[in-house]
Amino acid sequence: MPPSPTERLLAEFARLPVTRNLLAQVKLGAHAKAGGLWGASAGLLLAVLQQHHKGSLLVLTADDVDSLQLQTDLAAFGVAAHVLPREETGDDGEPDAATRSERQRALQRHRTDRLPLLAGIEAMLQPVATPKSLGRAQLALHQGQKLERAQVLGRAQAAGLRSVPLVLAPGECSVRGDVIDLYPMGAEAAVRLEFLDDLLESIRTFDPATQRTTAVHQRYELVLGTAAADQDGPVLKHLVPPQLLVVRYEPLRLDERTARVVAFDSTFAHRVQQLQDSLRPCPHVDVSSLPSHDLDYKVLSAGSAVGSGEADPAGRLRSVRGVQGRVLLFCRSDDERQRLQEIFAHKGVDLAAEKVDLLPGGISRGFRIPDLQTTALSNVEFAGVPQQARVRERVAVPSRAIQSFFELGPGDLVVHAVHGVARFEGTELVHRGEGTEEHLRLCFQDDVKLLVPASKIHLVQKYVGSGGGAAGVGRAPLDKLGGKGFQRRKEQVQEALFDLAAELLEVQSRRAPVQRPPYPQEAMERDFLDAFPFRDTEDQARA
Repeated sequence: MPPSPTERLLAEFARLPVTRNLLAQVKLGAHAKAGGLWGASAGLLLAVLQQHHKGSLLVLTADDVDSLQLQTDLAAFGVAAHVLPREETGDDGEPDAATRSERQRALQRHRTDRLPLLAGIEAMLQPVATPKSLGRAQLALHQGQKLERAQVLGRAQAAGLRSVPLVLAPGECSVRGDVIDLYPMGAEAAVRLEFLDDLLESIRTFDPATQRTTAVHQRYELVLGTAAADQDGPVLKHLVPPQLLVVRYEPLRLDERTARVVAFDSTFAHRVQQLQDSLRPCPHVDVSSLPSHDLDYKVLSAGSAVGSGEADPAGRLRSVRGVQGRVLLFCRSDDERQRLQEIFAHKGVDLAAEKVDLLPGGISRGFRIPDLQTTALSNVEFAGVPQQARVRERVAVPSRAIQSFFELGPGDLVVHAVHGVARFEGTELVHRGEGTEEHLRLCFQDDVKLLVPASKIHLVQKYVGSGGGAAGVGRAPLDKLGGKGFQRRKEQVQEALFDLAAELLEVQSRRAPVQRPPYPQEAMERDFLDAFPFRDTEDQARA
């Protein structure tokens, strides 16, 4: 079977004299500097290093944006990689559960498959749960197993999972009768365990945002992880330094970012020194887009984004390629690839004659390798549309309990998980025995007050309906403490949701068998679409 265009590009790039020289230096454990790598060609070099290095790669970047960009470029060249994100903090100063879980998950995957690990310098310096602490918190489950619920809950509490009414984020657990929901730190998904007395009846993974089951398992290895900061250690404990190849991506930006991190928090200076001392015996490669006096690739830009490849594909090919050479167009999806094929066919461009290959994958920026007479660019660049930088998107939690007093102000409406709608009046200290604890003071109907301890703050959720502020109290009447009105409203809402779902299913069943003839093709429609330089939405790409 002949090699694919991507495989051929990797092989040709590896045979370049400068690449052979670099691989020889890496094999000897030297520190090399490779420059002149424009755009996604840095990812191409990393893919070659991954193929020829017997150990694993640790790529240090300036921040998460650079890490995600390199991950996209590596995927286009057939190499998967893991990104270690920076751990963020919430408004209360506590570590963000989602990013903490993502960090543990990335390191667990790297320890399993030894694929390249991409880490910003700040993410590399932040502590993470050690392999020893993660290994202690494993629990093998199988359907029909004799298992006490108290044992599972005890293991969850020992791992630091917080008890909540409804599991929505990593590091949480919930108990509802014979059902235990767990979302361990570092887990791929939340897990729902259903018991019948001491018999484990079913094991399911579910989506916390919708609470819907995503998969049913006969056996499941539950890795509870840890949320305890006292069990954290350096990231290097998850790596194997003797087999590690350290790559510094854009060293000038990396050094600048390191200096800013140390200036912001002086405690990072000691961590930076420890990191440098630990990685010093490893072979190093500095990868830069700037020219290098050591090893210079002389990779060029693929040309400006001026001009539309959709309106004039032949002219666009000449502008980015020149008279000779081949062009590799990387398309982010199969739909975009098919659309590009239609444009070339409509304009009468023979891809084989023009030496053009349409490949799957997205690259950050195109590049031209004169020594290989090869130009690579994304379909977005070919269309003449500037590509936006990829950022890490955080999952939006649809609704959850408040995390601190700072989310509430006097007069705000809140919803107690048991008693219903109340008005938050403030906080007060309550002395009990030798202890003192902060309490939320809630006012219900008939001016009845209820004090909620700070340890039970997860039972209180901010009211998000109409009239949620102090001015909207009249539009959201307070519930009676101990009354049944709140429970009846919840049951009515549940029935209304079932009725709405039934109506939607009925409408869809009526629409499904209805067919109509397609609209006639307009003569100017294709020319208009080809000449319009728009960025397709997800719906447009699927269509």
